Amino acid sequence: MKGRYRWGRGPQFLLANMGLIANSVTLVSFPHGIMQYGFWPFFSVYTVCLLVLGPSMIYLEVTLGQFSSSGALEIWKAAPFFKGVGICMLIRTALLIVREVGIASYVTYYLFLSMFPTVPWSICSHSWNTQYCWEGTVTFSDNNSNSTLSAWPMNDRFSFETIKTSPAEEYFLSNISPSDSTLALGIPRPWIVACLVMLWSLLFVSLTWGIKSLGKVVYFTTLFPIILLGTLLVRGATLQNGVDSIVAMFGTTATGLHPNLSFFDIVSNYELWYQAGTMVLQSLVLGYGVYASMASHNSFTHNCLRDTLLTVVWSLLINVAHAVMLFSYLGFLSLTWSKPLSSFYIGDYFYLFKLIPDAVTRTGVRHLFAICYFLMLTLFFLSTVLVLVENIETSLCDQFPQALGTFRRKTIFHATICITLLISGLPITTTNGFRIVDIIQRYEGRWQSPLFLLLECIGFAVIYNYITYERRALYQLIKQMLGRLLDHNYLMDVLWVSLTPVALCALLGTFWWNWVIKDYSNWARSTLEERVIQLLFYGLTAGFIPLWSLLWMVYKLVREPGGCIQRTAAIFAPTEEWAQMTGGDLEIDHPPQWGMKKMFNSDVDAPQEPLMAYTQV
Repeated sequence: MKGRYRWGRGPQFLLANMGLIANSVTLVSFPHGIMQYGFWPFFSVYTVCLLVLGPSMIYLEVTLGQFSSSGALEIWKAAPFFKGVGICMLIRTALLIVREVGIASYVTYYLFLSMFPTVPWSICSHSWNTQYCWEGTVTFSDNNSNSTLSAWPMNDRFSFETIKTSPAEEYFLSNISPSDSTLALGIPRPWIVACLVMLWSLLFVSLTWGIKSLGKVVYFTTLFPIILLGTLLVRGATLQNGVDSIVAMFGTTATGLHPNLSFFDIVSNYELWYQAGTMVLQSLVLGYGVYASMASHNSFTHNCLRDTLLTVVWSLLINVAHAVMLFSYLGFLSLTWSKPLSSFYIGDYFYLFKLIPDAVTRTGVRHLFAICYFLMLTLFFLSTVLVLVENIETSLCDQFPQALGTFRRKTIFHATICITLLISGLPITTTNGFRIVDIIQRYEGRWQSPLFLLLECIGFAVIYNYITYERRALYQLIKQMLGRLLDHNYLMDVLWVSLTPVALCALLGTFWWNWVIKDYSNWARSTLEERVIQLLFYGLTAGFIPLWSLLWMVYKLVREPGGCIQRTAAIFAPTEEWAQMTGGDLEIDHPPQWGMKKMFNSDVDAPQEPLMAYTQV
């Protein structure tokens, strides 16, 4: 389609998806699940949930976005009754961006502090340190095999382990997120604000040319953090007790929380399945429409099935690799503090600033590995936010092509989005800014993702695919793009129509069941402010779904000709523009038929020159 940027040569679309997955959920939830349930029970359940939910939903969005060259809003022309889902997806995307960039601003602040001659969380002589602060170090011998602890006698550490704190923890609690904070947010802190402005400046420059500049940036923001992760993993494995901790992580089927339960007892726990399924949706960033927007810049015959499968495999690999790196440092801290692994809490973002920084500063070359660690985290967050911002811009530019048609207007619109989201993130830079992060995490993505994906299955895989248009309409789109007729392949039918919707319904039902059983009492005791905030977030992230559906139904019943049955059918039918597109108005060269042996080849057609986006003057 003319007037639209395309991904350049190379795996730029795949790299963008890989960078999207390295988000805060990957850094927190997966290691916490291992710590809570044991590696093999959690890994097994997580893999099953990943296979059921991941490929089907990513492939559904990618297929629609690539075929129509449309973002998260315009793909709903195939099922316009549910377009409110697309609107809510963009609102959730904005909230997720505010959360991710807010955390990244603190990570960037730590990155700059790591370059100082004396790292502030490495010693106990500051004014904010208490008498319980301990800066014990580890001295390695030449062969690095016999390490000895120094700076605190062994019997003393055992006697006072309940009251000793690390310099990293005291620095975080005194300067970043005070534990005795009041209800007031406070004022923005200048250095955190400066880091936030710097990050948004980088995001603005990186996305000035839209998908063309993003396609170049993802090579660095996706691949370089992997190199840093490997460096940190090797360093963690060389620390005392690092390899032993990794072996213990892979060799256990239960943790200190479930010492007497067998593998099957843990796997039969419905809470494990609920947490694993929720983590899969959040780690893959499903329910935001981002895959449709990114795929809309693919060439028409790009092999989207290959990239979908590789994205799912990469999601599992990056989760495991980061968990291995984390547990290597936790093993070192376990030896240092004479505590079991299960005593280290890694269930929130705070551990990013307390545990590994503490371990790094107790070893040699502390500045180098502290810089590597925080640079890795910064790039992980940036790689995610870059794709999310482009999701918003692509979707809105597709929705309003005339108003945002020129490069000048698009640049102004791009700057407006960056400034708006920057201002929205300022509350996170205050003294109690992590309260905002916690609120967004609790109320933005707990049940919305399963609901949105379920409506996607109903709207696209059921109503559009089988009822209102033609039998197996989605497969006709795939045939036009990939030259592969799937009438005799029912794998996606099983996933789109049965397994995936059932799993999503189970996640939704479990959430509301837990809310009635566990959270309703907290709701009853909550303050008016907390109730208003919760209802506001629920209204923003899901309120447009019934509102749009009601308006669309009234519009069709009033404007459509014919009887009651014809008007009712028109409510769920694709728009005329979508019908014309699928009817053959797209001028394409039919690609040759190719079999499963070439599934992992590149695009079927020859590489095309990138088309300029919105070049109308």
